[in-house]
Amino acid sequence: MDLSVCITTYNLEKEIDETLESVFAQKTDYSFEVLIGDDGSSDDTLKRILLWEEKYPDIISHYQMPREKDKKYNSIFRASENRVNLLKHAKGKYITFLDGDDFYIDNSKFQTQIDILEKHPEYSISAHSMNFYYPDGTTKPFDLVYSEEKVIDGKDFWASGKYIHAEACIIRRDSINFTERYNRYFDDNFIVFLGLQNGKLHYIPKEMANYRQNPDGFMNCEKTRINIINTIDLDMEIQYNPDWKTCSLQRHSQEYFYLLKCKNMQFEKDYPQLYTQALEYNCRYTLSALSKNKFKKENLEALANFLIVKAKRAINKFKR
Repeated sequence: MDLSVCITTYNLEKEIDETLESVFAQKTDYSFEVLIGDDGSSDDTLKRILLWEEKYPDIISHYQMPREKDKKYNSIFRASENRVNLLKHAKGKYITFLDGDDFYIDNSKFQTQIDILEKHPEYSISAHSMNFYYPDGTTKPFDLVYSEEKVIDGKDFWASGKYIHAEACIIRRDSINFTERYNRYFDDNFIVFLGLQNGKLHYIPKEMANYRQNPDGFMNCEKTRINIINTIDLDMEIQYNPDWKTCSLQRHSQEYFYLLKCKNMQFEKDYPQLYTQALEYNCRYTLSALSKNKFKKENLEALANFLIVKAKRAINKFKR
């Protein structure tokens, strides 16, 4: 099997057909399987999935996560565990992840990206740009990571702070290695981080997919919450690979210092679920940022890397 397409869903009965249509519209010489993980949807999402599975029984497999009615779940943990379960069943040499409400807009995506990876074993990820897709049907391109086709070392890319959505990536399956400790943190950021550990990133400056913007989606979450989540990612990255510590500190320095400036926030009281996560996983940098203790070693390290990032950006701006 060449490619495993891992799709996660939760109450997406209105969107899942468009997502799957975009997958099966791909014109490619490569074989692919579609693994769908449904997070206990209460609408007709599963019925839609079963209709597609009936149509493509040799390609589609679905997995259902149990969900107790009226129980409050940690959405980050649930989505991550859903993806990890699909990863365990994936048979492809390459892997890609897709949320069940997003969709491809270029039917040569699979062919283009896998061709590149087949020709260049030193690349672990092939990626491209995407569009934001709004409820009224309009789109807006992501800021281009690079203005032209580019190959960059994984560690250098991570330190740059540039963002590529995991859905834009096709990744070598054997590049993604981790223990159960990280099962709850298998989000977009960590997927790309893992994929870059063993190779270079190839980037195509072309929009090949639409990223749907929902009012309750991550990109529209309250800003402080987003910065806490991203700083917890910083801690998990450092725990996974201490050798990339400086890169991760540079990448997440702005989120870290945003939290340092949140003067009136009481972490334990205002964000109890995230506070519990930070304690459970010994997220030292997250806890130090929110403790406001300016003399902690973590704060000093983060400050040094923040100043490095600011200096680099100032130099690049001057060069332009």
